[in-house]
Amino acid sequence: MYFFLIIFGIFYLALMVYMFYTVYATVSGAPFVPSMKIRVKKMIELANLQPSDRTIDLGSGDGRITLTAAKYCQQSDGVEINPGLYWISRLRQKIGGVKNIKFTRNSL
Repeated sequence: MYFFLIIFGIFYLALMVYMFYTVYATVSGAPFVPSMKIRVKKMIELANLQPSDRTIDLGSGDGRITLTAAKYCQQSDGVEINPGLYWISRLRQKIGGVKNIKFTRNSL
């Protein structure tokens, strides 16, 4: 019983910290609105990226544009203020095994 309460307490504390930072990021910046995959592909197509190019996505969210752009250019950077979305981006980068990406958690 005590083990369950400890686990629940840790989970609840982590959830509260995440919610605090999410509210902070939403109030201090724009809310997260993900782009659809078809629109991301069209954006990358219209950008006409070359292998020597470098892209920077300001407000990168979950990193979907940054990860897609990394396939076509030398370096792709993403900047996100929300720590939850930042860590999701980093996780997606690790799972995908993409090396030419740098995510930064900061406010511009």
